[in-house]
Amino acid sequence: MYKDVVDNKRGSDLLKAMEEKNKELLKESNKDLDLLAGVYGEI
Repeated sequence: MYKDVVDNKRGSDLLKAMEEKNKELLKESNKDLDLLAGVYGEI
């Protein structure tokens, strides 16, 4: 969505990296993995 509205590659890359780090931390914490999959799809 950000990419489509703002069209800023560096900003999009930063947001994608933050998303990936967030998924990594959530998986490592063994929090609700079903919820994680519901938000991000297959992880």
